[in-house]
Amino acid sequence: MFGYIYKIYCKNPEIKEHYIGSTINYKRRMRQHKYSSNHIFNNQTNLYDFIRNNGSINNFQSEILLKVMVNEKKDLYEIEKQFIKNDNNLLNKYIPNRNQKEYYFDNYDILKEKRKMKYKKNRDEILHKKSSIMVTCECGSILTKNHIHRHYKTIKHCKYINNINSQQVQSLD
Repeated sequence: MFGYIYKIYCKNPEIKEHYIGSTINYKRRMRQHKYSSNHIFNNQTNLYDFIRNNGSINNFQSEILLKVMVNEKKDLYEIEKQFIKNDNNLLNKYIPNRNQKEYYFDNYDILKEKRKMKYKKNRDEILHKKSSIMVTCECGSILTKNHIHRHYKTIKHCKYINNINSQQVQSLD
């Protein structure tokens, strides 16, 4: 089957942002883009918001970048992925065939900042949860769960373990 890699861009040369997509049926896909740009749905994409903010679909045109023979859509998505990765002025949110590791690498700074903001927002709750889970050690000590490994090194715990071990050795004799 034939697949197409296409580009949708504004007719205004000052606007550099564009969208790269792929399809098996080019004419049908362009009709879908036209319909979606004229109707508002709950899950809007950058492309349709951008089209509405810059006039309408009539201010945009599409161009086939590559017509290629593929065995399955997965192969076409891989080609589209390469086009997207080699371009900077994109409206694409979704990169096809991108795995979780690639997503993490591509968005490391954004994800790091989100984690910091979440921690700052929920810091007190996070610290409270960590310090509020109480456990009882076999030696009888009651402590928080996040201190259990430090407790295993204390003199009290070590004496208790040594005492238990010596009692077990004596009972075997």
